[in-house]
Amino acid sequence: MKSWTYRLIEPMALGSVANILINIAFDPLNFYHWWAWSEFAVAIFFCGIITETNRLLEKKIEQRYSWTLYPIKRFFSNLFLLTLTVVFVITFLGNLYLILIGDSFYNWAEMMIINLLTFFVALLLTIFKWTLHFFQNWKNTQVDLAESNRRFVDLHSGIQKMDQNLVFQKGSKDVILRIKNIRIALLEFGILKVYTKDGDFYIFQGSISKLGALLPDHFFFPVSRTMIIHRDSVLSLAPSTYGKILVEVQHVPDQVLKTTVSRLKAASFRSWYHGS
Repeated sequence: MKSWTYRLIEPMALGSVANILINIAFDPLNFYHWWAWSEFAVAIFFCGIITETNRLLEKKIEQRYSWTLYPIKRFFSNLFLLTLTVVFVITFLGNLYLILIGDSFYNWAEMMIINLLTFFVALLLTIFKWTLHFFQNWKNTQVDLAESNRRFVDLHSGIQKMDQNLVFQKGSKDVILRIKNIRIALLEFGILKVYTKDGDFYIFQGSISKLGALLPDHFFFPVSRTMIIHRDSVLSLAPSTYGKILVEVQHVPDQVLKTTVSRLKAASFRSWYHGS
């Protein structure tokens, strides 16, 4: 339920239920008197003051006593201030209203009944609001947990994939190379060269898209149609023209390459580089 919707419904519910209960307590046999619309309007107005004051106080209390760290202090602090709010609004503002309309005051017994019934209904609505709050937090936590688990599984799978081997060529020989040793894949004159962190390079017999499918995307990113880079090979990022990104990468130990990430790939590249 949206916050503003509840803020409208809460004083209406509190005022209506409290007004009916008070009329039943004072005059249980006069059924028609229970539904006096003018009394409902006045009750809803004063209950609006109670609910809005209680809402502001809850915000102040939350800054000092959160439900997570101090649940008992939070509960009794809110309960105490809710009691004071009901007593102040009903006793002080209620009697002030009676003076303004020229009506007689309630006696102490009647005032006690009005305060207790209003407080009881206000407490029930507050507990209902807390329940919705806890349920929403629990729901959000479950969604976040599921997303975290999914990311963990993906990352764990990527880390395991880094220990896998791929077959490359070095001269006329086939060479088995672990994925975690790869730093850059570069397509040069139709030949796909794969450079390791030591500066050696090997030939991959296949397209750059095929190689990209074999590499874990948590660690490797295809910055262009001719280059795939490992995140550890990135030296610096800088904004370029028209939303592009200028990237400096370590090619071999003594050589730096500059490449440009297109505007269409810029957002996904930033998310990959800063997010994993």
